[in-house]
Amino acid sequence: MQLCCTGLISRDSLSMTQNVLLTIIEDPKGSTSHVEFNTTTQQYEVVHKFPIPWPFHYGFLKDTYVPIDGDPLDIAIFSELQTQTGQEMLVRIIGALLVKDGDHKILAVCPDDSQFGKVFEYTDLSESLRVESENIFKKGGHIIERVLNAEDAMKLVERYRI
Repeated sequence: MQLCCTGLISRDSLSMTQNVLLTIIEDPKGSTSHVEFNTTTQQYEVVHKFPIPWPFHYGFLKDTYVPIDGDPLDIAIFSELQTQTGQEMLVRIIGALLVKDGDHKILAVCPDDSQFGKVFEYTDLSESLRVESENIFKKGGHIIERVLNAEDAMKLVERYRI
């Protein structure tokens, strides 16, 4: 059993057709820092500071690897639930932002979340939240080339699975 936001659910009981995968939270929603796990020190370390807070939880998908940056796939998780750095969370993939430099951003929700749990596509989110989220990445220097739906985002995830 894996802790998914507020309840216990079995990974085996969730169909892959629901696009549910395991993530690790690096930066909880509202954080103004970006941390990454240092494999040498076995600690999370601040690597960037931002002038505005994250509008989502940010982290990475377990069991993925992107050769272009040598890290797992990045993920933005829309949820009102409390999280902490290092927390594992099962999420449902709702889309992806294809970024020009190849550092693509997967978009997800926690199925247990009362506000976002019924969202299945990125376009189901409010336009203001989508604009705010995309602007975070643009301010970080990323050029968004295209937005993928949930099905195509899962194909992208499969390409980077290890």
